[in-house]
Amino acid sequence: TLLKTSVSITSEITTLGNGQLWYKGIKTCLNETLKYVSRPIRVSLNVNIDGIPVFKSSRLQFWPILIDILEIPVIKPMAVAIYCGDTKPQNIEAYLRQFVDELKGLINDGLDINGHNIAVKVRCFICDSPARAFLKGVAYFNATDV
Repeated sequence: TLLKTSVSITSEITTLGNGQLWYKGIKTCLNETLKYVSRPIRVSLNVNIDGIPVFKSSRLQFWPILIDILEIPVIKPMAVAIYCGDTKPQNIEAYLRQFVDELKGLINDGLDINGHNIAVKVRCFICDSPARAFLKGVAYFNATDV
């Protein structure tokens, strides 16, 4: 497969509003990554959520949820989930539900890897102003009534 990407992702893709959501999961990302490095006692996650246009000539856009680990800066950001649609996700609660549920479990219980428990915490959310307003459910500063 191209760049060792899994070819069996269709079962992980769900319909969400007018788009589709692929969810890989935080545990899966961390397990795949931490098996190649010495295990830290804790991981502090930087979470990035933002909208990305796919093509200039199309309304199609991605809204990925990315994480990276503060304690291991050489590790590249990991895609936990990607929403694809003509607009941003219409239901923010449905878009974030799996991510928030899994994150709460990891914060409360930690991550077990080969009998070692690693504490997990969120260090920060990194978003531009429009994405931050979207996540908070408030109007962006230059928004107008439609």
